[in-house]
Amino acid sequence: NENPSWSPDGRQILFSSTRMGPEKALFVMYANGRGQRMLLRYSNGVGIANWGPNRL
Repeated sequence: NENPSWSPDGRQILFSSTRMGPEKALFVMYANGRGQRMLLRYSNGVGIANWGPNRL
């Protein structure tokens, strides 16, 4: 897991991971570690995701 980004309200964490195989994937989870879910897969060279004014 890498590149964590806390949500503005501090309740969730956005992060990238290779846990689904060789491609990276973007995940979100609650700050307590529960509710992890994959949002999308992406290739190397894509910038780091971050929270915006409308959440993601």
